[in-house]
Amino acid sequence: MENPALAPALPQAHQPAALPPGIVANDRVATVPAAASIPLTRHTTFSSFYQDEHKDPMRDRYAIIMARFDAMAPTPLAAEAVLETALGNPSVPGTYLCCASLHGAARPRIYLLHLMSKYVPAFDGTTNPWDNRLFCFLGEILHGTAQTVALPANVFSTVACTVYDDAKLLAELPNIGPTDMLPRLNAGAADSIFVHTRYLMYLPSKYASFFLSHNGYGVREVWDILLPALQADNLLQQATSLTNWLRVSWHVTQANNRGAPVTAVALASPFIDKDLADHRKLLLNTALPYLDDPQDPGLNSAIIQMANAVASQAAEAQNSRLAREIERDQPTLPSSKFSALFPVLKNLLNVREEGDLPDFCSPSQRQPKNKNLVSCVSRWMPSPEHLKRSSTRHQYQPPKWSLILRPSPS
Repeated sequence: MENPALAPALPQAHQPAALPPGIVANDRVATVPAAASIPLTRHTTFSSFYQDEHKDPMRDRYAIIMARFDAMAPTPLAAEAVLETALGNPSVPGTYLCCASLHGAARPRIYLLHLMSKYVPAFDGTTNPWDNRLFCFLGEILHGTAQTVALPANVFSTVACTVYDDAKLLAELPNIGPTDMLPRLNAGAADSIFVHTRYLMYLPSKYASFFLSHNGYGVREVWDILLPALQADNLLQQATSLTNWLRVSWHVTQANNRGAPVTAVALASPFIDKDLADHRKLLLNTALPYLDDPQDPGLNSAIIQMANAVASQAAEAQNSRLAREIERDQPTLPSSKFSALFPVLKNLLNVREEGDLPDFCSPSQRQPKNKNLVSCVSRWMPSPEHLKRSSTRHQYQPPKWSLILRPSPS
């Protein structure tokens, strides 16, 4: 089956009107630039999470993984082994395409399911209605959370269908609309081949951001978006399991173009109780740890530090204002005018407190400020005769009042 011939032959009229962000169309096929040109580290959406190549350790091994899901391999893996692989690697983001009827859609549409998990029974044997059931997130984050759907246990079982061969499909493509389905084909019909696939098919996580809409996609829409992207990454030949799944999903189960697609799965939107919410919240927080706190920790610390500095400055200013108010309410003492004089006077008169000094301000308050100082000195300076020593060589020398007895600045 020469799948590479399918993508370039898509008629221009049937190319999608607007490709998802990250796909740039040229004159023949669409090309996908490097998905992680700007690495993202603080993801709050699945779109940015799946575009971050650092979150996908299997980015260089997509071909190997798709081969494990190939139901047409010489020795295909059993459904139980595929399920064990999907559940046993929580560090690897698993993304899958599923065909189902949701939200009242008239026809089943294709949805992206991701972060599959199995509700493990309690260690003490307590029973729960969710025990051993499979769950996935559907689509993008919506209002801070993701929609959870329950899957049947046989999602990786194989299904077979007769589909158009490459030449017939190329001939029919111009006539297939975005939501059209292909009729059921009988085994051995002309221009047909018999294909095996699985109900749920692995999608490389690199392309998951293209299919995160909760409204789902028609098969033709997925075909027009996915095949050019695979060809741009040189994965089209290795992605036969994925393209076969799309071809089978195009065909319905009944004649006259009636019935559900062959790969349709019965998804259920369970009532979320606390047990199931805690189970799925753990997976959501693991994939998007910054969903509830998207603020950068460095910025948060800077804001807190700045707020503390402003609060500290405000407290210091308030304390200073209160100190000035208290000082203003206190009675004015002479030492407030003569800050250098009164320590000397207290030392000379051998007193500890200013209140113990003799009252000398009253008779001098009527004099100018400079004369106040002279009056204080002449009144309270000890007489040299009282301080003479026995030795005539050591006479008391009055201090140089011009240097120490200066009024404080007013």
